[in-house]
Amino acid sequence: MAIAKLWYYVVQGKQVGPVRSDEFESLISQGIINPSTLVWAEGMADWERADRHFNGLKQSVPPPIGRTPGHGSSESGMNDVKSGSGTYFDAKVSGSSGAMSPGNGNPHIGADGLYIHSPSRTFSGAVATCLNKYANFSGRASRSEYWYFVLFTIFVNMIASIIDSIIFGTSSFGEDYGPVSSLVWLGLLLPSLAVGWRRLHDINRSGWWIGGLFLMIPAFTLILPFLFPALFYSENSEWIGFFLVIPGILLFLYLIVLFFFSCTKGDLAPNRYG
Repeated sequence: MAIAKLWYYVVQGKQVGPVRSDEFESLISQGIINPSTLVWAEGMADWERADRHFNGLKQSVPPPIGRTPGHGSSESGMNDVKSGSGTYFDAKVSGSSGAMSPGNGNPHIGADGLYIHSPSRTFSGAVATCLNKYANFSGRASRSEYWYFVLFTIFVNMIASIIDSIIFGTSSFGEDYGPVSSLVWLGLLLPSLAVGWRRLHDINRSGWWIGGLFLMIPAFTLILPFLFPALFYSENSEWIGFFLVIPGILLFLYLIVLFFFSCTKGDLAPNRYG
């Protein structure tokens, strides 16, 4: 007995399936699957219109590129496609990789226009996610998840500094770093590193771009005195500042690159990190 072929289809930007061929025919008869519904089965290189594979669907002309339902007339072959739930979406597939523009039926893109596994976050959602993924360095994080958590750490450190100032007479903004501020800094270090790591994953870059920063600082601290002991252990201490200018410039440029990465929009499709 032949094994029924399994199909997947897209409704409202969400992937549905697998569905057997006989069940798929029933969905067509119910009007849930229409000519422009995107379908896929094993062996196909990309998502394709349903009317290319099922004779029961009338061939129709796809809507022009850039037209959105509800705008303009239906002239020049314009065909607004209606899904089974009564909402409209453009079934245009863009590119050979299978990626489609946001809201156009791409199963990898959510309603916010971002990859479904690194969605946009509210402030509270970002904080909750980062604390739940306290030391999770795998997966991806969107820009909002990263920057809202950065904002959260700034607020918490400011509050800790005020508490230190009131109770202990110290402040992390001065020469002394109080006990409360120290505990807060240690407590938020791992989730801050983790979300930064995941943010780099979202643009398909290794998290070691951040890890390299933490390796660079102690490396310079240990290597420079070893290479130039005469400067560091002599009375000519004024030369030490001059010698640290170049590493300081390199560190500054390095931080600019990291800032640029953290502001870059994430990939809209799966990458090697998720």
